[in-house]
Amino acid sequence: MADENRLRILQLEDNDIDAELIGRELQKSDIVFTLRRVQTRDDFIAALTEFVPDLILADYRLPQFDGLTALRIAKERDPDLIFIFVSGAIGEEFAIETLKQGATDYVLKDRMGRLASEIKRALTEAAERRQRREAEEALIQRDRQLETLNSEIVATNRRLKRLALRDPLTGLYNHRYLTEAIELEFFRTRRYAHPFSVIMADIDYFKSINDVYGHLFGDSVLKQLAAQLNKMMRRYDIVGRYGGEEFIMVCPGVDRLKALALAQRLLGAVTIYNFGDKKQSVKLKISVAVVSYPDDRAARAIDLIDIAERILGDAKKAGGNRVYSTLDVSDSKAVALKQSTKASDINLLREKLEKLDKRGKE
Repeated sequence: MADENRLRILQLEDNDIDAELIGRELQKSDIVFTLRRVQTRDDFIAALTEFVPDLILADYRLPQFDGLTALRIAKERDPDLIFIFVSGAIGEEFAIETLKQGATDYVLKDRMGRLASEIKRALTEAAERRQRREAEEALIQRDRQLETLNSEIVATNRRLKRLALRDPLTGLYNHRYLTEAIELEFFRTRRYAHPFSVIMADIDYFKSINDVYGHLFGDSVLKQLAAQLNKMMRRYDIVGRYGGEEFIMVCPGVDRLKALALAQRLLGAVTIYNFGDKKQSVKLKISVAVVSYPDDRAARAIDLIDIAERILGDAKKAGGNRVYSTLDVSDSKAVALKQSTKASDINLLREKLEKLDKRGKE
């Protein structure tokens, strides 16, 4: 049998007769082994490295070396190494101490017939321990992999959730998120009695930009405008693309007066900014509608969006590039804001349906 398949036994024994007795006992068994005998500390340490034993048979008392020291040295090298004491006489107290320090077992020399069976038992137990340890390590590794996989799934779900609430072109919040945010802020405002405002901005004559410069250029303009609007708002304001060239800013804690001032600053900043690229650029004009609660009465959150869209329509009819609120519409128009069944609202309703259809195609 090849040496690598043989059980490598290191024997620490200074007595030639005892060493020969142990060798004969091993040969009588069906154990296939290679035996190396050492007597000194230096030879023992060298054999641990060179011979790399699977099992050690050691006397517990030698002239210049002792079994307990050999046990400590061996266990430092390999905690799982099988170490069996074979001694002519061993007291109960010493036997217990050897087992405490990691010895596998001990066999008395006057009961040498037990040696082979004890070696087989020790090998079986060592194999079982190794299998358990490998199984435990595999289980730990699998748990780690599952934790990693779960973390990746959670991260992916978060990314998907963000994507579901973000406009793919501008990276701003999308129509769905904006309507939910306005609903939530409307509820908070009514519960805690603090104001909030919705600012709606729409690019004037944006179709002309697409027609003249192309849709890719128009998309670039939308992204640049989104960045400018986002930059000018507070960290806790909500900025989103409501659809097409229409943007909404939700401003918690802001009343109509402050919202109008903010809208004027947005209009001024957009007016002086050059949109486009190095080859070509355009100036934008935007119409801005400001709706505030509770200044502007509304029974539902969606009413605020409806009012903002109607005000925006009035701003565009007045020439665009301006900020409007309900203060800028006449009494008759203010009534029309609340009564959509009137004939004067048919055009506004048609425009709204066209915008909704446009959003659905995006």
